[in-house]
Amino acid sequence: MRHTDEGSYNQHQEAMRPLIKKGIQWIDTYIFSYADDPHQTVKSLEEWKGTYGSLTLAGITFSDPLQVAANLLSGRAIVLTFIVSGVAIILFTMIFGRIFCSWICPMSLLSDLNMGLRRILMKIGIPLSDFPIDKKIKYWVLGFGLIFSLFGLNVIPYLLPYSLIGRAAFQLVYYSSIGIGFIIIMLILLFDLFVSERAWCRSLCPAGAWISWVGKKRMVRIVQKGNGCKESCNQCNLSCPYDIEPKKGNITSECSSCAICISVCPTNNFSFVLKSPLKQIKKNRSDDGSLKRLA
Repeated sequence: MRHTDEGSYNQHQEAMRPLIKKGIQWIDTYIFSYADDPHQTVKSLEEWKGTYGSLTLAGITFSDPLQVAANLLSGRAIVLTFIVSGVAIILFTMIFGRIFCSWICPMSLLSDLNMGLRRILMKIGIPLSDFPIDKKIKYWVLGFGLIFSLFGLNVIPYLLPYSLIGRAAFQLVYYSSIGIGFIIIMLILLFDLFVSERAWCRSLCPAGAWISWVGKKRMVRIVQKGNGCKESCNQCNLSCPYDIEPKKGNITSECSSCAICISVCPTNNFSFVLKSPLKQIKKNRSDDGSLKRLA
């Protein structure tokens, strides 16, 4: 989140110091304290390992639900432990929505850097396209990817940048080579750079599709407080990486809760809220009933 003045930045730094101190203490306790015993060090690190596809934290394994589904379909088998490892991520998404896309996925950082390069190229006079791509296409990509998996062709891992980045980094570090993952990531970035801004994250990523769908009734979300927007101000719309036009109150499940709209709003007209999913369902049913009566 951006900081509007030096005072708020200093407050943020003061708030972070205890957390940093605890982190250093944790590293010292659980890793460096075993420096004299390499076997114990390796054993302690075994509880903290993995990639974005499957990650073990404190001995508990969490798996990407989309890759779980794709692997189960392609293998035509039901592995209960594998399924359970993806449940926590689904519950997390039901609470926080698409927050993974802005705060966790490494592709978000690469896209930000890519957009910075895009602005530089435009400033020096290089013409770049911004071809509009329907955001619903990612649901078709998701559907066809799962259908291919059902027939034994598991293409889903090759459509997930966060999974590809992990594989590419592993291959580069351990084998000093560039694999298909690196090539696909570069093609995505080049497409975003020259053809359509953030096209993959907005309109093509199958992970974004299932996360948006599951997160429709998310509990933690950004809302517009009221009518405090200035008529001439358009900062939130211009800054939104997913182009959802928050000024219109159009904060749908496509919102990744990046909080940029909160940080750039001069009237402080946006905020995070905690909503009960049951109330949201009742509201939707009430709205549907009202529409039927009007019809």
